[in-house]
Order: sequence, then structure tokens, then C-alpha cells
Amino acid sequence: MAAVWLNFHYKGNEFDYPIYDVDLIQILDLISELGDVAMRQGLLIPDAYDLYYKTKQGEKMYIRSDMELLGMFVNLDGLTTIEVWREDTVYPIKEFEIVAELRRVQSENALSRLREEAEHVESLAINIHVVEKEASGAPRTQTHTSPSHLHIQPTPSPNQTQPSPPPTHAKLSQNCPTADRFINSAPFTQFTRSNLHKTKPISTKKIPKTTARRKGIYTARPNTKKMPIQTETSDNRPKRQCKLLEWVGDHFEADNSGSEDRMDADYNEESETSESEKEELDEHIYEEGTEMAKKLVISTNVHPFDTTIAEVQDQSEHYLDKAYYNGTMYLPQEWGSITLRPWLMFISKSEFQLVLADYCIQEGFSLVVLKSDIMRYSAECSGDRCTWKIHVSRLPDKMTWAIKAISGFHKDCYPLKKNPMATSHWMCKKLETELRAQPKMPVKSMADMLMYNYGIQVCLRTMYKVRDMACEQIYGGHEKSYNMLAAYAEMIKKTNPGFWALITWHSPTNDGAIYFKGMFVSFNAWIEGFLKGCRPIIGVDGCHLKGRYKGMLLSAMSLDGNNNLYCIAYAIVGKEKTETWAYFFRNLKLAFEQHGCKKWDWTFISDRMKGVEKALEQEFPRAKRRICAQHLYSNFRDKWGGPLYHDLFWTAANAKSDYVYNKALERMAQMSTASVQYLQNVQQEWSIHTFDPEVACIHNTSNFVESFNALINNLRELPVMSLLEGIRTYYMAKFAERIEVAESLELTGPTPYAKDVLEANCSDSRFCRVIKAGGGEFEVCEGSMTFPVDIRKGACLCGEWQLSGIPCKHACRAIYHNKEEPVHYIHAFFLGQCYKLTYAEHMHPMPDNEQWPCFDFPEVLPPVQERGVGRPTRQRKRKANDPKKRKGKRSTTITCSICKNLGHNARSCQGGLTTKQKKTIATNDHQKNISDPPAPL
Repeated sequence: MAAVWLNFHYKGNEFDYPIYDVDLIQILDLISELGDVAMRQGLLIPDAYDLYYKTKQGEKMYIRSDMELLGMFVNLDGLTTIEVWREDTVYPIKEFEIVAELRRVQSENALSRLREEAEHVESLAINIHVVEKEASGAPRTQTHTSPSHLHIQPTPSPNQTQPSPPPTHAKLSQNCPTADRFINSAPFTQFTRSNLHKTKPISTKKIPKTTARRKGIYTARPNTKKMPIQTETSDNRPKRQCKLLEWVGDHFEADNSGSEDRMDADYNEESETSESEKEELDEHIYEEGTEMAKKLVISTNVHPFDTTIAEVQDQSEHYLDKAYYNGTMYLPQEWGSITLRPWLMFISKSEFQLVLADYCIQEGFSLVVLKSDIMRYSAECSGDRCTWKIHVSRLPDKMTWAIKAISGFHKDCYPLKKNPMATSHWMCKKLETELRAQPKMPVKSMADMLMYNYGIQVCLRTMYKVRDMACEQIYGGHEKSYNMLAAYAEMIKKTNPGFWALITWHSPTNDGAIYFKGMFVSFNAWIEGFLKGCRPIIGVDGCHLKGRYKGMLLSAMSLDGNNNLYCIAYAIVGKEKTETWAYFFRNLKLAFEQHGCKKWDWTFISDRMKGVEKALEQEFPRAKRRICAQHLYSNFRDKWGGPLYHDLFWTAANAKSDYVYNKALERMAQMSTASVQYLQNVQQEWSIHTFDPEVACIHNTSNFVESFNALINNLRELPVMSLLEGIRTYYMAKFAERIEVAESLELTGPTPYAKDVLEANCSDSRFCRVIKAGGGEFEVCEGSMTFPVDIRKGACLCGEWQLSGIPCKHACRAIYHNKEEPVHYIHAFFLGQCYKLTYAEHMHPMPDNEQWPCFDFPEVLPPVQERGVGRPTRQRKRKANDPKKRKGKRSTTITCSICKNLGHNARSCQGGLTTKQKKTIATNDHQKNISDPPAPL
């Protein structure tokens, strides 16, 4: 196939790069190749950047993943040249770190291989020009071929006309065939001494092997600090020089290009060399010259991607073992086995302080800090007679800390139960894992856990502070969450195309500050699935947020073909009122319009919340309205309570036919006509027999919406960012599970929910008798009642079939009598085809906030909080007739096993009520029921 050329632009520079297979190219390979091409063309590009292109409509699209790279070729299909721009960023993708690490490791591997090849060379000549004058005034030159061959000859001075003869290299040439090439071409590293008045005559004295090396950090190989070579520049400042040698075939060749400006890769410019170290360098330079030359062999022909990831990981495991002359790096130890000793090293001072606190708490003593600054740390035991001390200081690398001395011993410092070393930050770190799994862990359990695991006692008041600190570290702060909402919405838009989000803010004060007002959220997969495969019913409800700034979470839910809870949208607002509900419904309507939906006669179900009715009339004037029968009964039983009214009300609410509904109201009218008048004045739908058969849903309560509030109950105390992320990740996982279920269904097969209901109805149909009338009509008898069934129209007199969408037991009996399968008469909402359409789209993942790019959004402050008098409550205030929250026993009502009356048991039974007492109670109840009721709400 023809190649696609990418034309890259960066700050006025551009170059082309061909792509031969757009299906196999990855973002990691692209970044690596772009760096190589830019380097070959001499372009200076940053180590990390963002890539983006422009669509045919001029929209700016970033390339941060393999899918987005493939999307570029899909969006710009047909073009042979694609314009790509680079942009600076402070949040690069992780592929840049991988490329840098692979380049570094590959260079080290190539260096190691060349060193092994260089060890086969028996001798290597190094010319060391020592700028020192002898007594005669003539400088001398020392040529070093091997430890056993040392030739010293005078070097001609500027006044001499005849140079001295060159030294003999017979033995060197004999042992190494290529020695003449080394000597003649002079590919040697030259070491030149500077500061003549500070140097001393050459000494052939060798340092004994028993001399201990300096303790401290070792940043490269054993001879690293002897490698920087000094030369004099024009301004009399020392300049480090390192000439590179490369093994080519069977000999070395010098790389003279830019050798004056190159630095030894293993030398740290920031390290300071003392005078004693310089003298030691001078004494070692002759006896170790050959070894140093071999270690200076560096290859420039190294490809960075010849090393695998496994090799990188294998080298990183042994890095710390080779990094230091003496001492040991601290490795994490289990509690109870933590020990401290001299020359135990730590990567930073903060890590040392954490380990020291663990050690003190483990041993049961506290410290008094004597000295603590950026260079050293000294402390002693707080015991009066204790002499234990510790001293730690920073090493020359300005990062690593090492224990230099531990002296004294503990005396009369008994183990402390309340140890001041156990600070709130320390306890927060120790309990972070448990609090991440259980954010509402009781403070008593936290204190017990610290006592059992670490042997310390902490007051409960401190535990509240620790729990708040841990939750803030895990989930972030409340104030920061509101400021991140705009960037959060922008990131979801990039990762989930079609995502609908609106964040509103306002400036109620004169200082120009921006405060959060509301946020509406809806994913593309949610809207697409609802419009294509869900039943056209929307349940709305609101719940209170329990965080620092309170607020309300409004939600819109529906039911899929498997009767699962299906989220459509949600919003965060300040209060529940007409304006906020209108804001929610307006954005929901816009989300539907964005997907080309012009349907406005949706069926909404909710309780009698504030502002819902007026808001629906403004945004969805043609919508059908249902109210929750449970909330209606809560208002109804305030005046008409009792078991009989309860049974009659729910009989009328669950009636699927006019006959059952009218019978229930007739029986209720015999006790109180006012109760019947109250129910008939309700304008919204609350009885099942009045529902629209096209909806195929017989839910007359909003319990399925309130189940969403219970689902996020543990998230309602968290910051808004953690709340939104909890909802997103939950439904992303749920969508993945339901997609797997949809893939296993047949197009014409029922969903698991419809299959279970149909099997139960078919089992009950065994007790029915059927008489065929012809034309698809049947007469089904159940006990003393007869129900006409028309399988062509999909109707039964009981009303269940046409309202639920699944054949009832009477219809199943008639269908079986007609030698057909009831599954063929299920509504399309409960078939596999609709269920597959519901979950045809999935939610795309997104990175954490540490990897987000920078967005230019104004700073959004938390909403203005209006706090009332007293301590804020976390639980809902229950009404007098609301069921009490059970604690301990299941029920507080006791039934006597003798007289069957309530309020006492068989041991305290007095024989029950007398006949006269029973008549008196019945008369009082009847007079109470026929009293004038209040006007309906």
C-alpha cells in the first residue's frame, strides 16, 4: 500500500516522516522515530510534547494514545500527506518516559559489551604529558604502556631544535598487533596537570591495597572520581576533557568530533572534589591508567531499542547493590524487626524520619531533637538517664542521607504506651489502606487497630482528625474538587465523544470571584442506549449530599429490558427548587436533541418533590405524569390509617383492571367517602390500570430511582470529584458486565428477567381452563372468574399482559391451547435485539488527574454555603408515620400467643380484652374514620 506522509511542524521547523502501515503504527514507535529523525536533521526538540492534528472541519484533535493515532488516519482517510503539529506540555504521556529509559539502558548495555571486547587487548598506550620541570629545566614525558613497561624520556623544550627520539614499543607491538595503530594515530586520552604551583613531583609509591576507600555514595564505577581530567583553558579555568574511543573491527579509533566539549557520562558536574581527592587522583593515575582507558571506551553507534523491557527490569533490580562503596541502602522491614546501624543509607531525609519514627515506636521510646537542618540530624532519647544518641548527615550527592553514628544505650526509659512519636501523619500513613477500604471506619476500631498492631494508645478525638486527614489524602480536598470540575468535564469529552456536560458558575460578590452553581452530566453511551432500547419511562429523584458544602444530587433513571436500573443523567445543584429542576430538565432535553430525538411525551415518575411539577410543565409540557404510590399513601394515612385502609389503598393502586379498582374504592367509600374523594382528586397517575400500555412498565413507585440514592450513599460524603468518579467507574463496570450478557442473547430470545416472569406465568396457567372461541379469541376460566383473551391484539381482561408486555397466565394458557410458544408474544423491549441496542456503546476509560494536560479555565470556588442554626445533620429527618430505622431487634411489636392481641406476651396476658372493651374500641375507631378529613394535598 502507498505510504502516508506525516508533515511535522514545530516552531517554524518541519520535516516529513513516512508511515507504510497505518494499522500497525503505535504511538511509542512514532515518538521514538520522530526523535531520531529530528536528531539526524539537526532539529532541537523537547524531551516531551503533545501532538495534534486538525480535522477537515478545522477541529483540533490531540494524539495521546494508539486509538487516537488510528483515529487520525480514519478521520483523514484519503489524504497522502497529513499535517501534524507539536505543542509544549507539562503533562506528557507515559510513552516519553519509556523511550527515555530504553535509550538510557541501551546505551549502558552497549557500553558494557564494548568494555568486554576491550579486555581482550593486552596493553593500551596512554600518553600522559606531565607539565613539570626537572632540575635541568627541561620537561619530561612519561609514556605508559602497561604496569610493567615504563619509559621516561625528556620532552623537548620550546628552545630545543631537535626532538627526542620516540620510545620503543617492541613488546607492545608484539603482544598487540594493532598497537602501532594506537600509537601512530594517537587515539589516546591525554591527562594534563594544571596549577603548576600546587602540583608535586611524580611519585611511584603505590597505595597499599589495605587502604580503605572513603565511605559514601558511589555514583558510577570504582574509578569514577579519578576520571575527570583537567586541562587549562584561555581563562585559566579547569575544563574536564574526555576523548571517546570506539572499537572498530580489530582496533580502536578515536572520535575527535567535538571531543573538547564532551563530558564523561559518568561524571557529575555538581560534585565537589576536595584537595585530598585531587592528590589521591595524582597518585593513582599511573598505576590505573590502562584500566581507566578501557573504561573510557564509549560507542556512539548505539540503537536505543535493541534492549527489551525484561532487560531493563533485570538491571534495575541490581542497581542499588552496585551503587556504593560501603554502607547499605535501607530496605523495608516488617514491623518488629526494624533495626538501625551505622552507615545505613536512605534516599531522603523524609524517608529516614519515617523509619526512625517506626523504630522509636517499635522500641517504645521517644526522642529529643538536638540538631536538624539541611545537612545533619542529631537526636537523643528523651529518658532522663538514657544515653542513646543518633547522628545522621547528608552525603555529597546532596540527596542521600546516612547514619554516621549510634552511641549509648537505653537506661530506665520504660516502653511508652502514649508515644509522642506517633503523630497524626504517622497514624494516617499506617491506617491509609484500611481507611481506603472503609472510609467510615469507627474511630474506636481505628484506636483498637493501632493498639493491637503497634502497641500505642491514642485518644478518640485524635482519631477523628486522623480519619479526616486520610480521607483528604485518598479522595482530595473539597475546595480543590470544585476547581477541577471544568478540567474533569473537558477530559471526559476527549475520552468519551458525545459526552454532554454543563458547568455553571456565578459571581454573587463584588470581588469578581467565581463560585460553583451547578453541573449536569450525561454520557453518550447512556443517551444512545436509552433512546434505542429502553422503555420510555424516566424516574427522577434527588438526594442530599453530606460533604462540607452540602448540595443536592438530581438523577434521571430508567429500566432496561432486563429490568436493571439504567442511569440517564445526573446533576449537582445547590437546593431542590423549581429553578434547579428546570435547569436539570432543560439540559436533559438538550441531550436528547443532540442525538436527534424529538420525542416530548415521555412518562415521568417521581414523588411530590418541590418544583418538579412546574419544571416539567416548562420543559416537557406533553409529558405523562406518574407519582409514587408510596408517597401518596404516606399523605393518605395521616387521616385514614389502619390495616383496612392500607389493604384497600394498595388494592386500588396495584389494580390492573377497572373492575378491581372500582371494587376497592366502593369498599373504601362504605367507611369514608372523603377518602375516596381525596384519591379521585389526584391528577397524576398512581393506579396501574391507568398506565399507558406503550410504556410496558407497571411500576407505580419510584423505588427503582431511590435505589440509586442508596447505591451512592457511601459516596455522598466525599468531595464532588470523588463522587463523580465513583458514579462513572461503577456504571462503566456495569456496562461491561451487561455487554457480556447482551452478547450471549439471541436476537429473538427473551432477556433473563422476561424469561423468569414468563416461566412463572406458564407454571400458574396449569390451573386455568380454556375454551376456544375462534379468530384468536379464547375464554379462560380461573376458579369462579372468566377472562376473555385475544392473542391477536395481545390483550387480556385482567390487564396484566397489555400493561407489562409479558403474557399473563391466562394468555399463556390460551397460547398453549393454540399450539404456539408464549415467548413469541413478548414485547420487543424484553427481547435480545433491544437489549443489544441498549448496550451497543460502552464507556471509555480516562486517566487520573495527575496525567491531565493544562486547561485554561478560571478558578472556581466552592458554592456559597448557607448554614443554619445548630450542628448540621447527616441523616434524614423522619416523619411521625415513617417506618423507624431498625436497630438491634427486628421488631418492637409483641403479639400474645394466647389472646393474639398486641402489646404483651403470654406471661403477662390477663385473658385478653373483654367483649365490652372490644365494642368500645371499635366504636371509637369508626367515629374517627367518618370525621371530616382535610382537603387533599
